[in-house]
Amino acid sequence: MNTRICRLKVGFVWSGRVMSKTNHLCATTLKRFLDFAGVPGVQLFSLQKGPRAAELAETGASALVIDFAPHLDDFADTAAAVAGLDLVIMTDSSVAHLAGALSTPVWNLLPFAAYWLYLKDRADTPWYLSMRLFRQPRLSNWDSVFAQAVRALQALVKEAASPGRDRPGMADPAIALARRRPDRLFPSDECGST
Repeated sequence: MNTRICRLKVGFVWSGRVMSKTNHLCATTLKRFLDFAGVPGVQLFSLQKGPRAAELAETGASALVIDFAPHLDDFADTAAAVAGLDLVIMTDSSVAHLAGALSTPVWNLLPFAAYWLYLKDRADTPWYLSMRLFRQPRLSNWDSVFAQAVRALQALVKEAASPGRDRPGMADPAIALARRRPDRLFPSDECGST
């Protein structure tokens, strides 16, 4: 009998471009996303880029999270990483659209006044069939959004661990990135071999 325990590979992004005029409405803190690390059976992967990516090291959270930011030079690298994850959980930014376009399961945590594309009063979107929407019930109420997402993640882990259930993901994200850019994850040693 195979007793190997597999953890769900969950990528996350807590902020879009800091220069965006609406980022302050959509973005939240890294600390909120660290609640997902407390769910048994989950391995977190940061897909955060830009100035806010440094928060992982600044907060000491790098012990809980595998940071892919140094390996994500362009959107193709991000797509390779996303394709290897079981789930992406994030505030609304370009990576949510990328995950949706790749049909990778993505949970988009939305502010009260969400982007028009997500319509109103829905937990799904007709644009991305793999996307689930978690909406603020009131302005700036992230607590209820994250509580709901943590419960949903706990249920997903339980479902994925059920006998006879296939895991939702496709491939290891590190392998997907390494295939695209082997020099980034596995740099050449001094002898020139990889």
